[in-house]
Amino acid sequence: MNATLIPPHPGRPRLAARWLELGRESARNGARRLAGLLAAALHAVDRRGHEALFGQLLYHRVAPWVRGVPRPSMNVRPERFAAQLSGLLEQGYGAWPLPRLLAASQQRAIPPRTLSLTFDDGFESVYHHAWPVLVRYQQPATVFLTTAYLDGEGPFFFDRWALDYQRRVPPEAYRPLRRAQCREMADSGLVTFGAHLHTHRDWRGQPDAFRRDLQRSVEIVSELTNGPPILFAFPFGKSSRGYVSDELVEAARAAGVHCGMTTDSVTVQPGDDPFRWGRFNVYDWDTPRTLAARLAGCYGVAGMRRMLTGGRTARTLPAPLPREEGSPT
Repeated sequence: MNATLIPPHPGRPRLAARWLELGRESARNGARRLAGLLAAALHAVDRRGHEALFGQLLYHRVAPWVRGVPRPSMNVRPERFAAQLSGLLEQGYGAWPLPRLLAASQQRAIPPRTLSLTFDDGFESVYHHAWPVLVRYQQPATVFLTTAYLDGEGPFFFDRWALDYQRRVPPEAYRPLRRAQCREMADSGLVTFGAHLHTHRDWRGQPDAFRRDLQRSVEIVSELTNGPPILFAFPFGKSSRGYVSDELVEAARAAGVHCGMTTDSVTVQPGDDPFRWGRFNVYDWDTPRTLAARLAGCYGVAGMRRMLTGGRTARTLPAPLPREEGSPT
């Protein structure tokens, strides 16, 4: 993207509105964190097997905090990412490449404590900070690329944090991936790439435009990696908000992709339609315990119902946990 498209530094009214939004986001994160802690408590007292389930974790930016700047949105610090991954491995979890999961799910041949690691949008910080951790622990992951931004110098249009603070943080905290970086990660054999649309626009109610946008993204990813069948993740990704609808699923199939990942906070049942697979957003405050609870299906209303029907401590827990918000991307 051309640097001239970056808006000027925000004035005081915009900064005030941004700080108000940051306050609201802090409150939402507090609710999510409480839900995660309750899920971890539920998992600790309800260890019944859920071998039929597996889960997917969703990351976006993996970048350090910068002193004097509000914490970036949808971000996990590199040291936290390493601690989350190593902690899950210590609990017996292990990641599979997404193409392998797609093939094995049709045969219902996925062992317990298997997970998928995914990254949306294609932030350059994945190359600088997440990939070294993946290499250290030899864990595979999939990166879904918003292809119109590859090699761009400015932020993604949806990254409000970077639009406001790009002059005060390192470029690698907000820039998109470079094509050379993608090829290097793909050559390692640990990272698979997929499409996340070309423009990342909201195409609800416009399936033909959605299909054309996706086909352009598929062409670029195919040229970039010469890899396995094309994978896809829906931008915005919440089924309840119409970002994953029957008409968009059919348009995605017509574009030739082999799956459509959502941001619905649910585990996956082997045999489920791969165009409806959910993923759990991961936050900086998450611990291996809270992530394991989500992967075991203990998060949210579904986890509460399971506890209420099978655990004697159910009456001590409050009623419905807040729904985890989908990715802003």
